[in-house]
Amino acid sequence: NTPGQVIVAGRIRATNALTLNAQVVAYNWSKFDTIDLGAPLNTAIPENYQDSWSLAGGFDYAVTPKATIRAGVQRTKTPTQDGLRDARVPDADRWTYAAGGSYQLTSRIALDAAAQYVDFENTTIDRRTAAYVGTAAQTNILTSGALRDASAVVLSLGGRLSF
Repeated sequence: NTPGQVIVAGRIRATNALTLNAQVVAYNWSKFDTIDLGAPLNTAIPENYQDSWSLAGGFDYAVTPKATIRAGVQRTKTPTQDGLRDARVPDADRWTYAAGGSYQLTSRIALDAAAQYVDFENTTIDRRTAAYVGTAAQTNILTSGALRDASAVVLSLGGRLSF
């Protein structure tokens, strides 16, 4: 199951051309305590995520009746914890910056383009676990690493058709 979310968002038209946007999200990640593996293993991998949140703000600006630019920033806290983070989910607190625009080609067709940059904070990948727990073959697994200078760039291009 994915975590529940409580989302509070607002949008205000500051001028005829400028719209301001804001959003707060609270995530119930603490519900995600294990990954349960079925038969034949019948075991659970502890995750022990903690509740987290994100804050975002941005704007839309109508440059012309056909062209709109937009940008925003988001701060997100990771649900993963030190001592429990591994290479499968090397998550970290992050800042996300985005910018884009839309252009109305005709009354029914629009193009959208955007770029997003995600800046992950440095963190440890330091989970201690074991394989084959409770058997003679039990093997300790000590992960010792780091997430350093990590970032991501996402580019998108889309079209909208109105009926």
